[in-house]
Amino acid sequence: MRAWEYYYKEVEIINKISVSDKWYDQRILYKNRLINKPIEIGAAIDTNAFSGDLPMPTGPCPFKGKSNEEKFRMCGVQRGWTPSQAYGAGVITNVTFNQTSGPKTLQMNKYIAEDFKAICNEILQLGFFKLNVGNCFRTSLSAGGKSLHQIGVAVDINPGRGGNPWFSCRIPKTQPEPSPGSTPWGMKSCPYHGGYDRSICVWHWGHPVVRIFLNHGWGWGGSYGDVMHFSITGN
Repeated sequence: MRAWEYYYKEVEIINKISVSDKWYDQRILYKNRLINKPIEIGAAIDTNAFSGDLPMPTGPCPFKGKSNEEKFRMCGVQRGWTPSQAYGAGVITNVTFNQTSGPKTLQMNKYIAEDFKAICNEILQLGFFKLNVGNCFRTSLSAGGKSLHQIGVAVDINPGRGGNPWFSCRIPKTQPEPSPGSTPWGMKSCPYHGGYDRSICVWHWGHPVVRIFLNHGWGWGGSYGDVMHFSITGN
């Protein structure tokens, strides 16, 4: 079997078990992109820093107050790993959590699972927010191949049309909550968005959903326009 054929098969397997059907079009795009610009398979893992199973983060907000490098160590991963490295290291697992429509199962880094489930429950307790988690672990080469989705420590909340699209600029921390129905920033995608709705959109730093993630020590992609994106570092 030629190298690219092996690579395709490995990527196909990961995609089939990690991406839901509604991302079908993206899944095909990811496969093509990965084949045309392959990334390293089976690169060496720094066993001095990450060897064997780590203690599961416990207690409320285990990532709060930790440096980014500490957070990566707590999750058994390294910055810049490929999906194959994360999957091969055994840190990716199925996690069931609650969202507005009921329980949902996605693949993610096992070390963020309990904290993320607690975050979801806090969001649901707000009573007004319609929580839909789009994806977590995936094999895309977004952000130049350095997306934290590729090691399962990032999630997208109410992504895309009708929720949280890409913006063409960062969200200033001084920006007040948008008025209902307004679109105060340029959008890179979702041109048919109906405007701000606080029950599905998180377009400002003061939104209760953003504040819940920040209180748990996570970061928000609003600092560079990716308003759907939350991760343990914000990147």
